Amino acid sequence: MTRLKEKRWTLVQHSAYVAKQDARFQHQVEQVSITTEAELGRVLNLGGLVFDSYMAADDAVDEVNNPTGPDGQSVEAALTFHDSYKQSGLPLYIAPKEGVAP
Repeated sequence: MTRLKEKRWTLVQHSAYVAKQDARFQHQVEQVSITTEAELGRVLNLGGLVFDSYMAADDAVDEVNNPTGPDGQSVEAALTFHDSYKQSGLPLYIAPKEGVAP
């Protein structure tokens, strides 16, 4: 497995939901690292997001976990996860075609 020269990041379903089935985290994401070329290729092929820095991924976590509507009000959003591919043991978040947030 070829390691990446610089670590990348992606978003996955929150570990509190996956590990503990805590319903508060069912439609929440967190960031995890991508460390190999193979992982990077799979994430990209499946429609996952890739970030060059932890901070960029962290900003995306905030955007996905706290979506706002056109009026600036918080909205509830159901997220899509790729259950058959897991990054760091967690289902990969698949962003809607139009951007990061639902």
